Amino acid sequence: MRSVSRVLAVVLVVSGFPARAEGAAWRQSGFVVGGYLPGGDPISLIRLNDAGVGFVVTSDSPSPAKAREIAARLDSLRLNRPSFRMRAFIYVETDRASTLFKNPDPVANRTAILDGLAAPNGLNNPAVAGWYIWDEPPIYYPPGRKPSSDRVFASIHDMTNLLRDSTNGAGTSGQLALTNLLSIQNVDWFLPLCSPDTSTAYGCYLDQYLSRFDADALPAPVICFDKYPFEWPGADFRLSFAQLALIRDKAGQYSRPGYRIPFWSVIQASPRQDNARAPYRPTPTFNQIRWQVYVSIAYGAKGIMYWTLRPAHGPPAVPGYGASFLRRDGSTNGALYDSLAALNAELKVLGPTLMTLDPTGVFHAAANRFVLPARDDSLARAGSPSQLVARLEGRTSQGMAGSFRGSAPTEGYVMVANKDTVIAQSFRVTLRQPAATVEHISKRDGRRIAVATASPTAFDTGIIAPGGGELFRIVPR
Repeated sequence: MRSVSRVLAVVLVVSGFPARAEGAAWRQSGFVVGGYLPGGDPISLIRLNDAGVGFVVTSDSPSPAKAREIAARLDSLRLNRPSFRMRAFIYVETDRASTLFKNPDPVANRTAILDGLAAPNGLNNPAVAGWYIWDEPPIYYPPGRKPSSDRVFASIHDMTNLLRDSTNGAGTSGQLALTNLLSIQNVDWFLPLCSPDTSTAYGCYLDQYLSRFDADALPAPVICFDKYPFEWPGADFRLSFAQLALIRDKAGQYSRPGYRIPFWSVIQASPRQDNARAPYRPTPTFNQIRWQVYVSIAYGAKGIMYWTLRPAHGPPAVPGYGASFLRRDGSTNGALYDSLAALNAELKVLGPTLMTLDPTGVFHAAANRFVLPARDDSLARAGSPSQLVARLEGRTSQGMAGSFRGSAPTEGYVMVANKDTVIAQSFRVTLRQPAATVEHISKRDGRRIAVATASPTAFDTGIIAPGGGELFRIVPR
């Protein structure tokens, strides 16, 4: 996570995590919405919960004592407030053999790790949903400690399997071992590079993580990654689309018939400050935050995490991040808090449908900064059977349409996103094949509302907000 010194975390909101079950490996059952840096005081936790945040990582309290304190606080709030459902992904960073974050040798340290997770220690109580085990591998602790990429990914694999083990007696197998991966523009950090081509090199980087599980009963539990296209002026948006396409395809490649690997997109929600004396950048706006959400979903993301939930600052020379949901003192951040809470409410409504969909391709109506490279599969495969959309027309030609297979073999879905972050617009969607009916999935209540009947070959989306998206069901003839 590009970042605040030693503050590395993930916070998740999950609409349907499985119940804690002995011997059952973690499996995602609901759409994930979350963020980073929650704080730990009761009022902040309640406000985040009320905005749709259901899971937090204790990265701003990385000692075992602080982690236990927040886990106990979550237990208490869950018991005493019926609407409070928040749980924790514990982040414990120490130099001890029992450390959960960046443990250098989980095999040799197995006993110490499991002893640290034993019931009396409060790091695996009812409010704990899992543990955050690495951020942006192969980064370790430079400049003095630089294990090889092979050693780092071996440690991630060993720690994941240790926590998945249903015979270890610590009751960890139903929880998640979470790793967050680098973004595509950090190609120089992937090492060893398999190609000078950025996309090829990023695919090899993903292979380093995913292929470790090839001989196991289950694949990697999740692909989690960050990419902030609005953090810097003049960002190359093509890399954002290329990264999402690669991750979508790698998730499909390494999935198993009984376990499809979900992927979660970490998005920027708070403005960057290069150092304590620099002004905050004016981005991201709420429309740009929403853009990151719906673009990710159009590629098939099953989770969104916000960086950050409240301001984050380290030493004066280190970059910091400003307010999003909450201000520094834990108070709600005015209209942005309300807007983000409303966005989370939309995702909660769409979540049950999104969880049934498998992504098959993305069609872009490209313009200006959103022009895609010729190799992008979204354009190259526009005429393939996996692509439901043949044409997309809007006021600024800045639209995209993600195609999905539904739970029925012939059922299709299309997520139309408005890539313009300033102008609201409607799109005319031309289908590759006529449908029987096209239905809009309401973000208010999840109802299906017919928008085109009598074997339509095209339909209108209605007005889509800047950076927003709308989901449609394509009913076959």
